Order: sequence, then structure tokens, then C-alpha cells
Amino acid sequence: MEAKVEYHSCNETDGFCEALQKRMNIVGHHGKGIVPVMVMTKSYTDMKTVGAMYKESAKDRGLMFNHCPWCGESLRWFDKKESEQVDAKGDK
Repeated sequence: MEAKVEYHSCNETDGFCEALQKRMNIVGHHGKGIVPVMVMTKSYTDMKTVGAMYKESAKDRGLMFNHCPWCGESLRWFDKKESEQVDAKGDK
């Protein structure tokens, strides 16, 4: 019997959902498509994924996703300012 794989939505802990991961190009891709957005940490020894964006061509600067087009979850976990505002309001 085949093991059941648990599906998860996009979130900061688990990363991107399976549907978005399947459609995402590799880091460093210089063409059209969905690419992960990564930043280097202050220690310069680690890269951190902060979101995903869509590029229409290699020269396009890209458009960041606010929500996953497949699972509908917010991808704003990269935006610490917004999450701090939510915490301050006590809405979380």
C-alpha cells in the first residue's frame, strides 16, 4: 500500500505548497517563469527564501506574489513589517 503524503499550504515553516514548487524554476533562472526570491543572511553563510515572483522575460525585474495562485495562502511571511503590525493589533 502506498504511503499517504500530507499536503500542506504555503507557510513559513514548511515553505511553498507542492503546486507552486512544481511550477517554480531553479534559483538563478534567467528567463520567463516563477522563481524563488532569496536573500543572503547577515553572516553571509546562508541563503533564506523570502517569497516567489513571476518574470515575463529575462530582463523583467519580476512581480512578487502576495498570495499563492494555487493554495491561496498568503506569501507575506517574508514581510516582517506586516507581521509585526498584526502582532501589535493582537489579531493573530
